[in-house]
Amino acid sequence: MNDLALTTADSGYNYDLIQHVADSVATKTSQDDPRDIQQDLHAHLLGRWPDYDATRSSPRTFADRVVRNHAKTLL
Repeated sequence: MNDLALTTADSGYNYDLIQHVADSVATKTSQDDPRDIQQDLHAHLLGRWPDYDATRSSPRTFADRVVRNHAKTLL
């Protein structure tokens, strides 16, 4: 799968996921503005996208695991 698939197939889901996770991290770390966290999560997901393997998971599952695991490193 390529970057186009990431940006088109599940872009709404990924946006909502990143927004939700960034809000959670911001709350737990007492940050007022989650936009920096959202940008970091999005950049990390884009960087990991070449590792996506359609035989192992759906794009949504991959995005969910990558975003949530990276968020743990931000706490």
